[in-house]
Amino acid sequence: DAYGMLMQFSSEYGGHPIDITTGPSEEDVVYTPYFKGFADYISRLSYVMSEGVFKANTLLYYPITSCWEGFQPLYTEKLAKIDASFREIAHTLLCGQVDYDIFDDASAENVLGDTSCYQVAILPCITNLPAETAQALVRFCERGGWVFSFVDDFYASLPQDDEKVKGYWKRLTKCPTYKKIVSVEELMSYYDEKQLWELKLDRRNKHIKYQHRLIEGGDLYFVINESEQEVTHVLTIPTTGNAYRLDAESGEVHSLACVEKIGETLVPLHLAGFGSALLYFKRKEQEELPIQNIEVLLPDGRVENTLKDWMEYGLGSYSGAITYVIQFEWNEEGTLMLDLGAVYEIADILVNGKQFDRLLWRPYQTNLTDVVQKGMNTLSVTVTNTPSNELTAYKKQSGLFGPIRLIYERR
Repeated sequence: DAYGMLMQFSSEYGGHPIDITTGPSEEDVVYTPYFKGFADYISRLSYVMSEGVFKANTLLYYPITSCWEGFQPLYTEKLAKIDASFREIAHTLLCGQVDYDIFDDASAENVLGDTSCYQVAILPCITNLPAETAQALVRFCERGGWVFSFVDDFYASLPQDDEKVKGYWKRLTKCPTYKKIVSVEELMSYYDEKQLWELKLDRRNKHIKYQHRLIEGGDLYFVINESEQEVTHVLTIPTTGNAYRLDAESGEVHSLACVEKIGETLVPLHLAGFGSALLYFKRKEQEELPIQNIEVLLPDGRVENTLKDWMEYGLGSYSGAITYVIQFEWNEEGTLMLDLGAVYEIADILVNGKQFDRLLWRPYQTNLTDVVQKGMNTLSVTVTNTPSNELTAYKKQSGLFGPIRLIYERR
């Protein structure tokens, strides 16, 4: 980033290099006429980028136990393979506009415990895995997180945990959100297919990198162009709201013309060679509609009113479908979104008796604006689980767990 900033100022001020030197005499201290502008740029950028918290939806596993196992006084082929796999994935993610956090065995339980923060965990080429990390990956995947693995199998870091890790691996590979990956190209295709991105360009550009921060009331993206060629793109952000470009050189704020679609905003992006941009998306205020009533229609004729795992209804060995009936009143003018929360596995949605949508994976969200009517509305959500509950001894989570949210934005 610092290199890009320096090159940007260099190109904008006549192509002269920024002359910053230090030494014991006054003549050797900074004497460039462009230093104040550069210092102001760094100062504003540092202030803005210290606001809020860093946000990425992807976790990349750092295989420290596999590295220790492969370590020898002389560099080994096994260690080189692990290192090359990790570096290739990391490079491909950044060049494909996917930012990420790195996690290891010490942090696995904490970071994989919250699927509301992270959507994806990636396993590079590894040879072994601690039982605790394997368990955390299984829980993450069973709650709807995606796990992309570049390995077919691995064994426990400790011999006494071999059977335990094999059991976790078997559970992991049966999850619908687990995918075995054979190449980085296949990995990136899943990001497009499952819409797992946080920032998307109209076409991929390996020179465009970004960092995303959540700040009060909105999202901040720092986007840089690492090439000397100017670029123009259409940028898509998975949120709706007003878009602004913050000029770190002048301190000015410019409103951006943007196009809003369902759950996303499209804005034009032009960057000079080695240029950068601070983009701020101010989220629209959202409100929730109260849900009047929920009924769970069980296959044996019983009716429940609370969302639970089907096992808690006494249906642990049941594989099939259960319908949830939700009633709400709609008298607003604006956009209405349905968020079902956690679902295992497939949700078919009827609105006022008419088939509307089928949701196969996270996020289980859909736009109801064009199908709801004024007054009382009825949603029927039919959830279908996996056949494994009936066919195997292993019983997976099943059902609609929620929380169910009806979110609207006023026009």
